[in-house]
Amino acid sequence: VITAELGGAHPLRAWRDYRGWTRSALSVKSGVPRETIEQLEARRKSASPETMSGLARALGIPADVLNEDDEE
Repeated sequence: VITAELGGAHPLRAWRDYRGWTRSALSVKSGVPRETIEQLEARRKSASPETMSGLARALGIPADVLNEDDEE
């Protein structure tokens, strides 16, 4: 996961890949639409705290792990 994030992957993508899940599988497990997951991973959309919480819960990780620093 760390290697993927250091390589530029969004934390959501890094954790989803680590679990070996497709966007569709994460969508089913989290209740978040697949299109939203795609937009989040591509950094085209920001998520509400509730959405990030649902994704984190599905992935079995703390929600703050999915947050990116705004300063880069």
